Amino acid sequence: MPRRYSNLSKKPSLGVPNDADLKISDDEILESIKDITDSTAELTQEDIYSEEFIELVALTVMTWEMVYIRLWKSATAVHKLLSKDIDLTMQHIYKTRSDSILNESFEGLCTCFDPAVAGYDFSGLNITHTSIEDMYKTIPAAKRLTLKKTKYKEKIEDSHKYLRMRDDLFIALSMLTNKIRTLLLESGTQLNNEQMLHDKK
Repeated sequence: MPRRYSNLSKKPSLGVPNDADLKISDDEILESIKDITDSTAELTQEDIYSEEFIELVALTVMTWEMVYIRLWKSATAVHKLLSKDIDLTMQHIYKTRSDSILNESFEGLCTCFDPAVAGYDFSGLNITHTSIEDMYKTIPAAKRLTLKKTKYKEKIEDSHKYLRMRDDLFIALSMLTNKIRTLLLESGTQLNNEQMLHDKK
């Protein structure tokens, strides 16, 4: 095969996104999540028809993307330490997590961020976790010779940090979706009561 075509036969790989050029810190992402939460609390019927609301939606999209890039990078760092088995990587990350959102309870939880869909109540699952130290011991002895526990712990905790950030953003977006749904229903009821909407016959 000619050299210029040799790369075509290679299995494509999915690279890790690089957000370094954006120069957005973790603190700025956390501040964005707080801004979303604060804006949700102050949102009114008039606001959802304003340009400021469009800016709020844009902020949520940008923040979601930034959180997932950080989460992706941190999970990839753990994956590189362990093996080529992605399921094993996920076990090490999730089984060692003590503050999973699945252990929390919520009223009116929105999972699809669609105001047309009502939220539902969710009860925590009380999932138990394994300590990072005990999980480290499950790594084959030969692998542990080259993988220091401190390095392993650092990368696992890094993933946990971004999972918590993802959960906090998820909760903020759920609250925003619920608020938008409430305001739209109130607006529709008000218009109907004022006889501005009529059923077609």
